[in-house]
Amino acid sequence: MTNAIVGPRITPKAFLKKMTDQKKDSPKPPTKLKLLTFEDYKQDIRARWLIFQKEWNELIIDIKKLIDFLSPIIKDNINKAINWIKNLRKK
Repeated sequence: MTNAIVGPRITPKAFLKKMTDQKKDSPKPPTKLKLLTFEDYKQDIRARWLIFQKEWNELIIDIKKLIDFLSPIIKDNINKAINWIKNLRKK
């Protein structure tokens, strides 16, 4: 058993009346919207283009680093495969 205190039950009609009596405030319309100017758009496009160029250049640098890292490994494996094939042909 619990020692919970239960309040008086409300009837469904009273509940609905209470819900419908509550005032619903509608949002107020904005007083004055500040629209972006053409200069704002131009500055935004320039900034985004500079960011794109920077990210693209960093991607190219990362790809070059990946190629530099993998090329010795790939060359070594190709040489091993060529030597293995040569050894098979000799037999």
